[in-house]
Amino acid sequence: MDKRWVRHLTAPLVKNKTIAIAAGYTKIRNNLYWKLSCWMHFVAYRKLLNMRCQRFAWGSNFAFRKSDYDRIGGLLPFLQIHDELALNYWAEDLYLSLALQQVGKLYVALNANVYTLIPPEKASLSNQVAIVAKQNEDERKLLAFFNI
Repeated sequence: MDKRWVRHLTAPLVKNKTIAIAAGYTKIRNNLYWKLSCWMHFVAYRKLLNMRCQRFAWGSNFAFRKSDYDRIGGLLPFLQIHDELALNYWAEDLYLSLALQQVGKLYVALNANVYTLIPPEKASLSNQVAIVAKQNEDERKLLAFFNI
């Protein structure tokens, strides 16, 4: 992560009480497909195009207030709907970011960078296609759950 990662991620929450969640930019370094995908999600869709259906935080890089977390009931509601929605993954980061946006705004902090790598067993194109398809399915289910 960047040296000032914590400051860049938490400053919007401190300065603006209408912001419920601050999401940074996750950069995957070892895979061109994921590098492009991250840029599309974090920069193009969220910051440049302001696409509401793409405005959610990835678990590797976001912050929120505990009081807002408590307002949405924490993760208990997610645990109750996970099986009901037949999600492929534990998409608690997506759930939290969508639920927190019910009580406040999402702030995209492009200067709060986290760097990571794709594990070798997930790096092949066929694995990437399968993973993304399941993630997209979970995303559609959760967006529908929140009427987005």
